[in-house]
Order: sequence, then C-alpha cells, then structure tokens
Amino acid sequence: MFRNSTHRRSEAQFTRVLLELREYVDAHGHAEVPYGYVTARGVRLGAWVSRKRHAYRTGQLAQDRIAVLLALGVRLKRARPDSPETSPLP
Repeated sequence: MFRNSTHRRSEAQFTRVLLELREYVDAHGHAEVPYGYVTARGVRLGAWVSRKRHAYRTGQLAQDRIAVLLALGVRLKRARPDSPETSPLP
C-alpha cells in the first residue's frame, strides 16, 4: 500500500513539473532550461531537468518518462563540445 501511494505521489509530482516544462517550451520555443531557472510558481525547473538527464544517464528514468521528455524537446544525452547540438539556440 505504501509503495502505491508513493508511486501515485511521484507520478503526480512528475505531471505537475511536466506542465511547468510545457509552459516553458511554449513561452521560449525550446526545452533547454537553464539550470538556475525557477518558474513563477517556485518550481526549480532547470534543476529538475538536470536531475532527469542524470536519471537517464544512470538508467533510472522510465521509458514512458523518456518518451514524454523527448517529445517536448529535452536533450537527455550530453552533447560533445564540438557537436552541433551545443551551438546556440536561435
């Protein structure tokens, strides 16, 4: 029972922050959230995205969450310094 309620809370939290990310993407046209970015509601969105990237790199991010983040344009893989992915965004 405890596991299920914890899982539901985790899913609700992910969904709430995901809505913040969607608003960021709508406003800025991209999902490259600066690490220190905090939303008007006080969500540390940049740190949250960074934690999702870390979870992805360590194999701890669920496939459904990976799919949602990729669909919003989050780059989960770290780009090489000489990669076109590191060029400034328009």
